[in-house]
Amino acid sequence: MLRVSLDFTTAPAGDSIRTAGRFVVCGFSVVMLATTGCRTEAFSCQTDDGCRLETLQGFCEPSGYCSFPDEDCDSGWRYGENGPSAIAGECVGGR
Repeated sequence: MLRVSLDFTTAPAGDSIRTAGRFVVCGFSVVMLATTGCRTEAFSCQTDDGCRLETLQGFCEPSGYCSFPDEDCDSGWRYGENGPSAIAGECVGGR
């Protein structure tokens, strides 16, 4: 268990402000690290032109999400990682 004890009563005013600033910076850093990799919205497409990964051309599925060629899938297509979490990275069925 980590215990932190702060006593601002004995520190000069400038020291307590610097210490408080460090807590703000540390708190902000923790929040940023905790939310790294969190997606807020899936990418949806309307045409195949919106489904491109560098030089790889994808397909805009009827669901409105991109799939890309993948020989490991029976259909030969896998949904992109930027789709909704329920299908992102999954093989496309029926194609």
